[in-house]
Amino acid sequence: IANRGEIACRIIKTAKKMGIETHAVFHNKDHSTPHTKQADYSHEIVGPNPNQAYLDMEQLVGILKNNKIEAVHPGYGFLSENPSLPELLEQHGIAYIGPRSETVALMGDKIAALQFAKSLGLKTINGAVLDNNIGSFISNCESLNFPIILKLSGAGGGRGIRIIDDPSELSQAIKDLNKEKERNFGSSNIFAEEYISSPRHIEVQIIGDGNGNVRHLYERECSIQRRYQKIIEEAPARHLTSFQKKGLHEDAKKLASSMKYLNAGTVEFLVPADDQNTHYFLEMNT
Repeated sequence: IANRGEIACRIIKTAKKMGIETHAVFHNKDHSTPHTKQADYSHEIVGPNPNQAYLDMEQLVGILKNNKIEAVHPGYGFLSENPSLPELLEQHGIAYIGPRSETVALMGDKIAALQFAKSLGLKTINGAVLDNNIGSFISNCESLNFPIILKLSGAGGGRGIRIIDDPSELSQAIKDLNKEKERNFGSSNIFAEEYISSPRHIEVQIIGDGNGNVRHLYERECSIQRRYQKIIEEAPARHLTSFQKKGLHEDAKKLASSMKYLNAGTVEFLVPADDQNTHYFLEMNT
């Protein structure tokens, strides 16, 4: 398990029920934490701090090879959204308990994900993408219905977002986002969408076999948020009709099936308050 804390403990507990041997990794600051005691084996990963240690893929692969470990579960955070990890494991013949590397890369870029969904006929919100020409981007944004929302394509966790009420705010907001990008999100690009006020945020859980066969595991309501981070999730989403749910489920399956999705994932949608029969693809969490 390439992780620590609560998520590692949950994975270890499930693996033990299935009779699967578990190996934990730990930085010296975590040497006596519960996940190191619950796993069958524990291996120290070194680094100046835990963050750097748990992100060290080459060190992780060394542990895997030396101990003949057959599979890696990334948990969440750390390396779980980095397509380089499944790609590296594929090269060494080690199973990654998650989607394929190309899927993680495609859905990890919000702009690419939106374009891919749109190509399949899923509805997406009107928007614009910064293409190295700030002037044309601002002009394209000004043609949208305000307010709009600016986002960073590689951001997450509710960060890299600005709501713009007036075109006069665009230049400064772009400068601010560029600074945030340089600090935290590397090669992310800025894009804009028309801002939907008080929508329902609905997520559909899916699971795929890697051959195009996908099943949905129903939906959950995630609209109660603070700073774009969910506080309460409710399943099933009881405010939606069966017709609305069917459309959400089918679009989630279409997206995942077209990628021959492997393992579990979450497809996120926005449902406008003023048009409950419409839903827009937002992003996918692999």
